Amino acid sequence: MHVRRFAWVGVVSVSFALVSRTSNLAAAEIDKYLPDDTQIVLHANIRQILESDLGKQYLLPQLEAGIQGNPEAKQILSAAGFDSVKEIASFTLASPGDSEKKWLMVVHAKLELAKVRSAVEAFAAKQPEAIQIHKQGDMPYYETRNPKQPAHTFFAAFVDNETLVISPDKDYLLATIAKKDSKQSPAIDKKLAELVKKVDAKQSVWLVLLPDHLIKALPQDKQTMDVAKKVQSFKAGIALTDNVQLSVRIQTPDAKSAQSVRQTLQGVQALLTLLVTNNDQLKEFGPTLTDILNSIKFTLDQAIVGFDVSVSARQIEEGLKK
Repeated sequence: MHVRRFAWVGVVSVSFALVSRTSNLAAAEIDKYLPDDTQIVLHANIRQILESDLGKQYLLPQLEAGIQGNPEAKQILSAAGFDSVKEIASFTLASPGDSEKKWLMVVHAKLELAKVRSAVEAFAAKQPEAIQIHKQGDMPYYETRNPKQPAHTFFAAFVDNETLVISPDKDYLLATIAKKDSKQSPAIDKKLAELVKKVDAKQSVWLVLLPDHLIKALPQDKQTMDVAKKVQSFKAGIALTDNVQLSVRIQTPDAKSAQSVRQTLQGVQALLTLLVTNNDQLKEFGPTLTDILNSIKFTLDQAIVGFDVSVSARQIEEGLKK
């Protein structure tokens, strides 16, 4: 049952990756702690997700049960000063896209700095092999590691009473700490900044990226490169209410390129539909998944390719019951 459920979630995720309605709602803001070389931004409004109908029904119970059943996760949350995952307002993941070990996570939540730092110090005193405390000026930052996996080292700091930053790159973290008292906006790429400003802040999860560095990490075959080189920017968002709505917009150089990208995506849609139809492990989900895939709507607006999909609560419930 668990294997089939995992398959269901995986295929729905792939379906999402294939699929905005334009909106005049409030735009997203650029987080002051974003690294200057950011090319990819992934943001999740945790509070909005968990307060949505779907979040309350499906996500929150599973998250809290998972934490209660995982002493290590519970200990980490407690050390960070969180009594519940509901206290986390949002997180933003930023990366230049050219290195797996160069990224920064910015977690926003209500924090009591003195209490949090005391809790981490107490934790470090008991497990010095897991946490070491350093200082940058008068601000403490933490080096955390798994003794069984010494290569998995992370650096973290509570930079103010609403922000925790985490990175595997020490220089990234120290540069972020230096931004604490800055009144200036991050010196990120202007194209990326414009994409962020156009994001609908009502979306629970959104992703924007510039493909310049990311292309290097893609398979270097001709077909992949032909499509990748036609993508100038990528913007996606998920809105959670009583259903899941995902929208994507891809900026290309011209209308001809946009038409080519749309044709490629429609080909992927057809291939996924074929795979779902002919995969015995997914036969129980076949009709629902086929409905989702067939509901993807592709649009062309000059040089911009769009695709949208909506998954109802009923479809999600049917999948989770299998």
